[in-house]
Amino acid sequence: MRFYSPRPISNGMDFIDFKTEFGKNLLIFFLIILWTLFWKGYSLWTSAQNKQKGWFIALLIINTFGILDIIYIFFVAKKTWRDILALFHRQSEIPKKEGSDQEKLL
Repeated sequence: MRFYSPRPISNGMDFIDFKTEFGKNLLIFFLIILWTLFWKGYSLWTSAQNKQKGWFIALLIINTFGILDIIYIFFVAKKTWRDILALFHRQSEIPKKEGSDQEKLL
């Protein structure tokens, strides 16, 4: 009677192959993490500022690589790209567009 192994016998190179593949995708992995952390952080901060517990819990638990976070920021919280840019610049450095909604409010 012959014994058949459910998987082939390893030559010890499996771990090295994994490291090589992981190294190739490390930059992409790092960029995805940065993308997700930015949108997740901003959406959680915005929902906390707006005192929306339901959205805060949903955004905290559900991970959609930033898609749900972007939907919340732009469609529920009604933020604009100008609000996003204000995170990185002082307000006086962001150029104002003539006839924009921001000028009407000021």
